[in-house]
Amino acid sequence: MRAGLAVVHSAPPAYWVLFLTRFLHASEPLARHLWQVYVTAYPHTSVTVAFQLRAMLADCASPAAWRQRLGRIQEVVSPAFLCALCVRLAPEDGGPRRRDVVELEEAILSYTKGGGWKCN
Repeated sequence: MRAGLAVVHSAPPAYWVLFLTRFLHASEPLARHLWQVYVTAYPHTSVTVAFQLRAMLADCASPAAWRQRLGRIQEVVSPAFLCALCVRLAPEDGGPRRRDVVELEEAILSYTKGGGWKCN
């Protein structure tokens, strides 16, 4: 089995769960489910993103280095990307959508400015 495919059934990185639950107020089960949607849809890029997310909670040499890590996460886990994952999880096909997913999309949009995350 190739290394990039082994992550599909792994637990999400802690920072992923923290970001979605504490910042966006999603439930932990939804955060975990969204991670599985991500690694299933993008098994190769999810390996790199998982590494970057794990680095967010690792020791850092300076605040500047931590801000650099955060900036990279804000690029790869953009509001548009998270909303696209939400649509994969609860398709907009005319039928009823999961309330928790719709609420997460609304939270994402409330922290969005100019296509990116509001930082201030």
